[in-house]
Amino acid sequence: MADREQVTRILGAQLQESELQAKLTVHEALELYAACYPAPADWRTLAERPGLTDKLSTRFGKLSGGQKQRLFIALALVGDPRVVVLDELTTGLDPRAREREVLELVAKGTSNREIAAELFISEATVKTHLTHVYAKLGAKDRAAAVAVAYERKILG
Repeated sequence: MADREQVTRILGAQLQESELQAKLTVHEALELYAACYPAPADWRTLAERPGLTDKLSTRFGKLSGGQKQRLFIALALVGDPRVVVLDELTTGLDPRAREREVLELVAKGTSNREIAAELFISEATVKTHLTHVYAKLGAKDRAAAVAVAYERKILG
């Protein structure tokens, strides 16, 4: 039993498919999971990073697929693990929303590596998103994409 306890303290997991009770709110889920650990991470910070702060009072059953996925990422991190297993991380995430997030970070001057860390995706996925963004905007590079995005009021 001691080994199991040790593992659960250092390992977090986000599975490809998970469910919670439909009536449980985001706030309740984060608080409940935090209560299961002796020294949890601050669930408020975990809700803020993936953009769940405005969804704290929303019931799980009313969340979009991408919002559910973001919640499960936060729940995987609430135990403040040293190792996190993220299975099929981008399943359920809206590709358009993800491309916009990438573009917003590009506009801030964020590198591909930093974008990958911020959004919990690989650098190859960042490049794929950027390729799609460039094609949609008719841009050749980061600076042109940002300029067109501001011009078309996609950003700003």
